[in-house]
Amino acid sequence: MLSIETIFIKNNVIKEIRKNRLNEDQTILHVTDAQVFGIKQVEAYYQKVFQNGDDWGIAGGLIQETHMPEEDRAYVAEGDQIKQISHFFFWTAWISSTERVGGEITYTNNWPYYKDAGNTMSYSAILWSGVSITILAPFIAIILYVFYRYHFGMEPAFTKDN
Repeated sequence: MLSIETIFIKNNVIKEIRKNRLNEDQTILHVTDAQVFGIKQVEAYYQKVFQNGDDWGIAGGLIQETHMPEEDRAYVAEGDQIKQISHFFFWTAWISSTERVGGEITYTNNWPYYKDAGNTMSYSAILWSGVSITILAPFIAIILYVFYRYHFGMEPAFTKDN
């Protein structure tokens, strides 16, 4: 059973994670001191993993600037790619745990479900999942019926009687 202090800390962390601190013109994200600390920890972790490798199959030196072409770099900017990946991971975590402006769900509709980040299944997700399955199932049945009823399958290339 969790202590009152643990529950208090957990609830405060969830509030901090879920609060949207993106400014009104959506150009600057203000982060808390704890989030800055977390970002630095993530950067250090991935710097270590991609430079030295890990015990799960990632080889050291996997990501290097010399691996990228000089032109047509797609979406990867010049510079420290490991830092860019760390920032990408931060942004994906941010959009999946921070509430939309004026809403009570995240930018990813509280997905992935993770209670420690405050992500629980929203009513709209339950409703639309049910509606989509209810619509999908009859359409699959109709498609299968038409397919087998009118023999849209391929004729066998060889039969025993030939």
